[in-house]
Parts: sequence; structure tokens; C-alpha cells
Amino acid sequence: MAGQINNAMMDQSPAATVPFGVNSPEVQELLRITRSIPWREENTAVSALSLFGWLAIAPIIGKLKWRPHLWLDGPAGSGKSWMLNEIVMPALGAHARRLAKGMEATIRKGMAGHTGAVIFEDQDADDAAGWDRLAAILRIARQASVAGASVQIGSKTHKISATTFLVTTTSTSLEAAADMSRFGFANVGGFVSENDKFHIALAARELFSRCAADGPSNCFADRFAARMALRAGDFEETRRVMIEVFQGLGCERRVGDVYGSFAAGAWLVLRDGVPESVEKADDWLGEVFGVTSEIRNLNRRR
Repeated sequence: MAGQINNAMMDQSPAATVPFGVNSPEVQELLRITRSIPWREENTAVSALSLFGWLAIAPIIGKLKWRPHLWLDGPAGSGKSWMLNEIVMPALGAHARRLAKGMEATIRKGMAGHTGAVIFEDQDADDAAGWDRLAAILRIARQASVAGASVQIGSKTHKISATTFLVTTTSTSLEAAADMSRFGFANVGGFVSENDKFHIALAARELFSRCAADGPSNCFADRFAARMALRAGDFEETRRVMIEVFQGLGCERRVGDVYGSFAAGAWLVLRDGVPESVEKADDWLGEVFGVTSEIRNLNRRR
């Protein structure tokens, strides 16, 4: 039932971990850091929502019936790897796994036994080998979006790990509708100066080191995951409401599915309960992320 604590989910939380509460200053600081990244001007709010919401759902991805992925693009040197090192990996900890470049067999082997986020860095299709690697990632991403999916390889059936992908590239290389309907986008514009990057990195390091100082079971990633484990029972209803918000602003259903999932994750980690109405959810998204004007452009980006 919505709002109740699922004991099975609690069992998955790290032992003796104290979950972040509603209005936690640590989670609010992560939100501030995420919004301060120099996103591309025309997609600033949606990019911040996408990354923050994706971080929120990654620890509970195995509990979701349908799983979106995130495509992070930006020019070379814009800070994508920096974001992974300074924000994504510390925020998710053991719930994230980086995989080296490889084809399907290598990817599946790297995913084996892992539930959470899988990160593929610098997956630019600059040559035939690059296109083949990217195609392999996208094939598995399609399968990983559906709970309980499996793939036949030869005479054996292999279950797809419960994962959500983050792929970084210098450009948006998605073309197939099946992929466009599974990925949300976050677009990095690039830092104006190294000083700006330094201050954001300093804030991130202070945030994650502050939690780690409280003890190994109370690091940020564990408390963040524990918060989402407590809130996972409200995900499907919150997602339904958020999808209605996006559709009400003119988005196609497939667009709403992806960004509604990210918005639901953001709500769950920041708020208690479920949105009282579509109108209240719309107001909240506008207040926290300022996405209303950008949402109307999402269909044109696909």
C-alpha cells in the first residue's frame, strides 16, 4: 500500500544505516549541486531533473516494473567524466558500476550479479567499432528496461540484470524510436572557468566526506539508498501522477514515461507521501526544478 514501509525493501538497505529524512540538508545539497552544473542553456532545468531523478531511482531500480536510462552528452572537456567522478559515483557508491568498452558478452559479464546503475563512459561512435559497441549497449538497454527480461544466446537463456544505464558521449547518437523512448537526456554545456568547476567539486567533496565521517554505514550513498528503499512503495503511483503532468504539458506518452520516472524519483527522495493531485505535482516540479517551459520542447528533441 502507498506510504507503507516494505519490509523486504528495508532488508536490502545497508545494516544500521540511518536513512535520510524528508528535507534532509544533505539531499538538498545534492540537489543544489546538481542544479549548479553548467547545463546547456536551453535544457538546464530538464537536465538537472534528469540527473537528480536518475540518481534517486538507481538504488531501487530492481523494484521498478519499467526502467528508464540516461544519456549524458556534452563537448569534449565539458566535464562529463568529472561529473561521474565527483558526483555520480560518490552519490551511488556500490549501487553504481562502471564498465569498460566492450561488446555484448563483455557487457553482460560486467553486469552479472549487479542491481543498480551501469555506467558507460565515452561511448562515441567515431568508427565502425564504436558503432558496434554502442549498438550492443542499446540492445541490452532495451532489454534491461523491462523487469524480468531475458535473452536467448545459443541454447541458453540469460536473465538481464535489473539495471539502469548512464551513457556519456559527445553527441546525441540515438536514432531508433525504441531507444529514444527509453532514454532521457542531460546536456552539459561546459564550465566557463576552472574556478567554477573547483567550487562545485569542493561542495561535492565536503558533502560526501561529511557523511563518511559519521561511520562506514552512514556514508551518503548508503543513506541515500536507504531513503529510497523506504519510499519505493510509493513509486508507481507517483510516477503515474508525474506522467500525467508531462502529458498535460503536451508531451507524448513515451516522453512522459521517461521523465515521469525521473520526476517520481526526485519526489520520493525529497518529499513524503505521494502528490495530492496532478496540479500539485505540476506546481512542485515548477517550484523545485523550473521545468515547465522546457517540458514543452521535449517532443521536438526526439
